[in-house]
Amino acid sequence: MQTPYWLDDIEAARRAVVEIDPALARAHAQTPAFDWRRRVGGFEGLFHMIVDQQVSLASAAAIWSRVVEGVGGVVTSELTLATYI
Repeated sequence: MQTPYWLDDIEAARRAVVEIDPALARAHAQTPAFDWRRRVGGFEGLFHMIVDQQVSLASAAAIWSRVVEGVGGVVTSELTLATYI
């Protein structure tokens, strides 16, 4: 599996701050790399995270699919407020 490009960006940023900040260098040395999850940002991403936190992931996936269908496939604050879901 190919590494997503943004993981390289994160690693490059960690190396850059380590070089200029001794405290962050110590933290970097003591903190192992961890898995990053990446989703859509903005209103849609926030809305999706709120749904995920309220219920099980299986239920959240079903609810989210209904939300996306209910607003015509594009989740924005304007469309969400204007649509009875």
